[in-house]
Amino acid sequence: MPPARRLAQQSVNGSICVVPYDHPIDCQWDAEALSFGGNVFHSRAWGDVCTTLDGEVLYLRLFHEGGLLGVAVASARRTRWRPLGRLRDVLTLNTPPALAPGVPRRDSLLAIEHFARSRGFGLLRIGSYADPRPWDEGLPSPSRTRIYPRLEFRVPLGPDFPSTLARMHAKHRHSIRKASDIGFEFTENTSLAGALTLHSLQEETFHRRRSLGNENAVAWALESYRRTMEAYLRSGLIRFFFASGRGAILSGMGILEFGDSAYHLVGGTNGDGYKCGAAFALFGYTINRLIAGGFSELNLGGVQPEAKNEQHIDHGLYRFKARLGATELTCRDIETRLTQWFIHR
Repeated sequence: MPPARRLAQQSVNGSICVVPYDHPIDCQWDAEALSFGGNVFHSRAWGDVCTTLDGEVLYLRLFHEGGLLGVAVASARRTRWRPLGRLRDVLTLNTPPALAPGVPRRDSLLAIEHFARSRGFGLLRIGSYADPRPWDEGLPSPSRTRIYPRLEFRVPLGPDFPSTLARMHAKHRHSIRKASDIGFEFTENTSLAGALTLHSLQEETFHRRRSLGNENAVAWALESYRRTMEAYLRSGLIRFFFASGRGAILSGMGILEFGDSAYHLVGGTNGDGYKCGAAFALFGYTINRLIAGGFSELNLGGVQPEAKNEQHIDHGLYRFKARLGATELTCRDIETRLTQWFIHR
């Protein structure tokens, strides 16, 4: 990879200066991201994924009076029809910037918003996946910002497996212990073949959900899934683990790892695996492995807030994640209009 090149254009908002690079700072980027409490979506590997999938990625460094105070990774999607480029070009951050303690979230978002506008983007999207400061809800432009709330579940790990298990709901503890006595075989297959095996398990999971009345339960479209997983594999960002019984694969999951935290990206279990508790066995194995590897958190991803209602079709998914001893956080994705007109998704 050639040396990182600082792009000529930068943006200043108040006292925060946003400087974009077309490549990460060699041997420094991940260390800087981790020093600010960053997650996998601030990593160099995530930037590689965005480059493959979106074509353009910007590594943003935030400065104040010459001192580095935060970093972010942004992907750019630009329309091919240039007359509407100003309206349809979108700058996306999967997670807010990782910031030094005491730096106001609102000020950093204002600086990034100003930067996006100065580079001709019509829309700024900032997700909340693994948000390093989920309690910080300051928004730069409420009148031009749409907010999409989501619940996210983060399982604190350690200091050992029994302690982690003790924080779980009694039914989950029982299910994991019971499954551990069955004698499942656990394997890793971090390859495209492994990714496609997991997709088959995911399709069976969603078929089961549809049979229970959730008509909106649809597995990840295969071609999009394949392209995305190829990008993850190329960057070395994902690992695939499976639980098998009697020679048949029953459950699987894809995990992103960065620093001391892991992110559960995708999972699936077939009908036989569901009946014998293979998913519980695999979660028990994965949590044990992460603790042994020095990880302190497993992020289970999120659900829509409505799933908290017992009558909601996805309440079972909410209950499953919450009972794994997870801390439930209310996070907010935001979408900020940078032009006079608002462009829908």
